[in-house]
Amino acid sequence: MTVAPFKVHTDVILSDAHTVVGKLVTHLKEHEFLPTKREDNCVTYDTEYGILRLNDTKDTVSVHLETQTEANQWILQQFATRHLEELSSVPLKIVWHGHQISTSLPPNARVMRFIQQEKITPTCIRITLAGEDLAFLTTEGLHFRLFSPTDRDRTPIWPSIQEDGTTKWARGKDELSNRVFTIRYISATHLTFDLISHPKGEAIDWIRNVQSGDEVLVTGPGGGYFPPSDKWLLMGGDETALPALARILENLPTDAAGHVVIETAGRESRLSINHPKNVKLEWVDKDSTPKGELLNRLSAILPPEDTPTYGWFAGELSQAQTMRKHFKSFLDKKQQLSVAYWTAT
Repeated sequence: MTVAPFKVHTDVILSDAHTVVGKLVTHLKEHEFLPTKREDNCVTYDTEYGILRLNDTKDTVSVHLETQTEANQWILQQFATRHLEELSSVPLKIVWHGHQISTSLPPNARVMRFIQQEKITPTCIRITLAGEDLAFLTTEGLHFRLFSPTDRDRTPIWPSIQEDGTTKWARGKDELSNRVFTIRYISATHLTFDLISHPKGEAIDWIRNVQSGDEVLVTGPGGGYFPPSDKWLLMGGDETALPALARILENLPTDAAGHVVIETAGRESRLSINHPKNVKLEWVDKDSTPKGELLNRLSAILPPEDTPTYGWFAGELSQAQTMRKHFKSFLDKKQQLSVAYWTAT
């Protein structure tokens, strides 16, 4: 049995403690999140982040957390605090005891510096940030979130962990703007990502004004996972999905197989992408093909017979909805993902 090195607990005074815990169990069940053990006054959840245990007496809910990492401790503390506050009819006083997270920043956050940008195609700018201890970004999720001051003349106020386990973010004039990007390359000290310019690209204003040495906050990873490489991959997307598709393709094992269709404005907007030889990469030039050609080509692809398949698509909202419907016609819901990266007006 693995011993969890990080343990914390809190006792929350609640006149209707048993009722609140019951509401929480019901709420989580609605989201298909079921306890691993339940007794009259104790419920235990064995989650991907660690153990969450709730004991209730007449007027107290005791919450115990056991995790393998500080990041997971922070996630479960926020989860427990927010759910108890939402389900309680009165304001709560929540103070966590035990292991205290060693940084005031959330464990999944780092302050980084902008160091360079390079225009690698007419529609793609490659950006590099420098920081420290970025290993946490190398696991699982494809994306990260970048925060910067809304007013670049103001000194940024970064988020901080509070006594109740939640994270406090600056508001008003000090509120941070935030955007989601795809990690292209990551090391212990540098993060590189590609910014694609398109009609809804609000980040372009940021890149026009950012200067070398400017500080930003990065959190992650998140926003989707790598498709299962043991399936035949049917993937596609428009130019906004190009960074994500490039990262997925370049991280596939050499024996992966599939068919990928990517739409860009034209040949000059394509990226050089290393990919397994059994993954066919097809390009659609938006400016020289009929409208809807991307979806037409994807929909016409037939996966090999009797071969487990995974479908993945990202792009404009209406296109993502169309591809989701197409995937559902022959794939189980757990074997597909179709997401909107932007919405046309």
